Amino acid sequence: MTAVLLAGEGLTALIYLFLALSLPLSAWSSFPPILRRLHFVTVIIAALAIAWGASRRRPWSAKAAVVLAAVVGVPNLAIIAQGVDALRRASGPTATLSIALVFLAGMGQLAALLVALTGLRVTEAAA
Repeated sequence: MTAVLLAGEGLTALIYLFLALSLPLSAWSSFPPILRRLHFVTVIIAALAIAWGASRRRPWSAKAAVVLAAVVGVPNLAIIAQGVDALRRASGPTATLSIALVFLAGMGQLAALLVALTGLRVTEAAA
């Protein structure tokens, strides 16, 4: 269980780090795009913290994984259909790679969410 949580959160951190580093520096200087960049940084830090907590078997790591899955977005059928449509319309290998990586990060979050939900106790779920 811990290995899946570690793998899912580690995969998410690596993918979002790659995506953040592949953005041009000019994207960090204007207002609307900077919100997406700050989202990337938040996801990277949270995923690394959850992976660390899971490796140390901290009780808060399961709840934090559920919250991060909500922030990142767990893939559902509508998102999968939208991703397949975007892959069909992708203008080149760079766009295809970024769409595929976001989908892969979502699958990592889905795996981490399922494992985290099985690790929660009923008394912890509402707290």
